[in-house]
Amino acid sequence: MRATGAAFVDVLGLAGSGVVVGGDMRPSSPEFVAAFAEGATRRGANVTVIGSISTDELWFNLRPSNTAGCRGHHRVSRHRP
Repeated sequence: MRATGAAFVDVLGLAGSGVVVGGDMRPSSPEFVAAFAEGATRRGANVTVIGSISTDELWFNLRPSNTAGCRGHHRVSRHRP
């Protein structure tokens, strides 16, 4: 996940920018979110971890009035029958 966080910053050119990171409610999410945040931070992003969230909460936290110019990453699982 560290490599994914680093690639997120590199590919999108987010060094020096804000990145908001959250995860779903699974017990493994905090570990994955922390690793993603570490990788993004190492590449120069200003990371804010907002913990366990739903997709609409991530959207709310990325609104221009809350975080000017930030991007976001939400760690979620696949939902297959």
